[in-house]
Amino acid sequence: MSPSLRRALLWPAALCAALGLGAGAHAAPVPVPEDMVAFPAGPVLVGCEGKLPVCDDDEQPPRRVQLSAFAIDRDLVTKGQYLACVNAKACTPPPLFYAPERTPDVPMTDLTFADAEAVCAWRGRRLPTEAEWTRAAQGPDGRTTVGPGRRPTSPEGVRGLMGVAKQWVADWYDPEGYGRLTARDPAGLPEATRKTVRGLEGHVRNDRASFRASRHPDRRDHGVGVRCALTLDPARRPTPSVLPPPASGPPWRVRQVAAGEVHTCALDADGAQWCWGNDRFGQLGPLGDALGRPRRGRPERQLRAQAVAALPRFNALAAG
Repeated sequence: MSPSLRRALLWPAALCAALGLGAGAHAAPVPVPEDMVAFPAGPVLVGCEGKLPVCDDDEQPPRRVQLSAFAIDRDLVTKGQYLACVNAKACTPPPLFYAPERTPDVPMTDLTFADAEAVCAWRGRRLPTEAEWTRAAQGPDGRTTVGPGRRPTSPEGVRGLMGVAKQWVADWYDPEGYGRLTARDPAGLPEATRKTVRGLEGHVRNDRASFRASRHPDRRDHGVGVRCALTLDPARRPTPSVLPPPASGPPWRVRQVAAGEVHTCALDADGAQWCWGNDRFGQLGPLGDALGRPRRGRPERQLRAQAVAALPRFNALAAG
């Protein structure tokens, strides 16, 4: 082989080695800030292993999914951090943002989902997915409870996952639970009407880490704050839930619809009543069971229409 031909064959390999693109090359590790806790890649159990009343139905079925390496804030975003973001013109002050400089270390609440995204982006971070939040709350042993105390700390040192405030996560809320999650780096539904919030405010008595709720993304709530996450694996690719194809036609024909202040109901061709709660009030789901007893659980969770067996069949609906 001539020297010129040899050089022509070898220069692409030399160039790749110089740029760190060889087969054995790896991307430089992402440094973890001191105010964050890092979690290695590995499996996490999402959901709750049990049935009512131990677990809520939107925590079913329990699924084991794989997460890429990530880091999460040790504490919730504070008023002082949010004030700095406002002063940098990267965040919008909420309506009740009075003298935050007096309590800079108090967790920031009363934020919309967009506010939460903005403060995390300004800090060079992002919102955690629901599965990542679950991993931080469970600890390495996969336990399903957090507590006791006002601000319990996870085994890896994450504070206030429960007991301080609920927290926005990146996922759209799926009232059907976890059956549609993808197996690796799940990102939740591709779209929906409400966002998931995790955690609890108030004193915690060994509450389960799988507890979940939802909020409209534009809603401000003094009991909802935010903590941020950081991607440590450049190869991470969040994958949305897999949805079944839409049905070819409606499952039932509507005869009449009545909209009231709290509920919207429809009468189907068989005379059965179906009701939704209006999003504004978060009252979603059936009014009661077959014996007329109030339905257990948080009504804001039930987004799909359900038959109301407690009410008699009738031929007309009145608004109310």
